Amino acid sequence: MRNATRITPAVVLVAVTAVWGWTFLLVRDAVGNYPVPAFLAVRFGIASLCLLPLLRRGGAGDLAAGVAPGTMLALAYLFQTLGLQHTTASKAGLLTGLFVIMTPLLELTIYRRRPGMLTTGAVTVALVGTALVAGPGALHSASGEALGDALEVLTALLLSLHMIVLGRAARGRSASALALSQMSTVCLLFLASVVPAGGIPLPSTSVWIALFITGALASALAFLVQTYVQQRISPTRTALILVMESAFALLFGVLLAADRFTRWQALGAVLILVALLIHEGAPLFSAARPQSAGT
Repeated sequence: MRNATRITPAVVLVAVTAVWGWTFLLVRDAVGNYPVPAFLAVRFGIASLCLLPLLRRGGAGDLAAGVAPGTMLALAYLFQTLGLQHTTASKAGLLTGLFVIMTPLLELTIYRRRPGMLTTGAVTVALVGTALVAGPGALHSASGEALGDALEVLTALLLSLHMIVLGRAARGRSASALALSQMSTVCLLFLASVVPAGGIPLPSTSVWIALFITGALASALAFLVQTYVQQRISPTRTALILVMESAFALLFGVLLAADRFTRWQALGAVLILVALLIHEGAPLFSAARPQSAGT
């Protein structure tokens, strides 16, 4: 029972990263023909509507607690999008993946919570894997990319803060209310940016499909699951699991979009998976050893 209690949150959160990795292709194609702020406003508006029927418990305090993490999430999406306009996608993936090392450092700085040796080793291996998945192009800088690089680093910082703040806010609160509050906050902030600029253009059929899939699955369901899981595990452990998104994005890019990958990128994906399996599996193995020795 104890093993199931530990492993279940990790499994469902890995499933969320698989959804994000898959929908990355949908978003990439959709925003090529549709304004990004409008896409995000509608996407998170759909997410809010999906979560509204689940709001059976949780009062104003639960809804208010989701505003801060929701604001950080909106800013992370904004800076990541702006950064992509000034730097390469591979470098953006690498720099955004820095949240896996920023989260334990921030926890140490803010809460004096020192990660264990197993976590430190797993985070290090996952960071190396993320660098390899990003590819060799992520290590080269071109003129004019400094602003984009800085925005992607800021995105990683905001994602780390989102996990830490959400982990603290989620304790003892309604996961559905917190998730709804986050989605609504993101939606309202992006609406505030697109309405003065002329409103939201009518999406095409393909964009609508992407909006409904990302709104319902990659936003409403995904952040409901993340909120629920973060009531049970630490932000550092959350960050280590969420870094699987880059490996899934690579996998689905190869399977569904005929993207090419190098042996180094494949090795990076394997390293991320190994880091996660060791971090999640080692405690289970250690817990099982005394029982096995006594039989």
